[in-house]
Amino acid sequence: MDVKYLPSIRPRSRPEPLQQYLHTAIDDCTRLQVAWVSSELTPQASVRFFQLMLQAYPFPIQEVQTDHCVEFTYVFFPHVQKPHPLQEALEPHGIHHKLIPVGMPNQNGKVERSHRTLDEECLNPRTFRKPAPRQHTIRRWLRFYNTQRPHSSLGWLTPLQKLNTFPAYRGVTHV
Repeated sequence: MDVKYLPSIRPRSRPEPLQQYLHTAIDDCTRLQVAWVSSELTPQASVRFFQLMLQAYPFPIQEVQTDHCVEFTYVFFPHVQKPHPLQEALEPHGIHHKLIPVGMPNQNGKVERSHRTLDEECLNPRTFRKPAPRQHTIRRWLRFYNTQRPHSSLGWLTPLQKLNTFPAYRGVTHV
């Protein structure tokens, strides 16, 4: 699970640029990706994204791996004497929160690579002046990524095809 800063958009109706963030999760086994565009980079936004993950993935989530950013953990904020909202959201589901080593984004390589692929195949070739068209484009690309784009790491299967190789998930048609 990670967050990507999207390029700011300068709508004509606002004097200041609009900053948005792409919350992303990738299943380690199937590479099924879930993503959500938010205008917030907060612990509450991470909780909301986690709730969307629970709805989107057709299988139970066992572990969530993140970096040490404040939207995921208060580890670097010892003065905060309360549990992090994401940790509170994970606990009732018995989901373990794994933190990657500090300064080692390659330990979260699947999601980092997916951000690069999103840039190369979806975002960089376009210029967006409004948030809605960008969100629509990301949703379309994500559907393509999960259902039509073969992945070399999966033996040239799509993530959905990989999911369908497991008997319990045969017949799942979308994420």
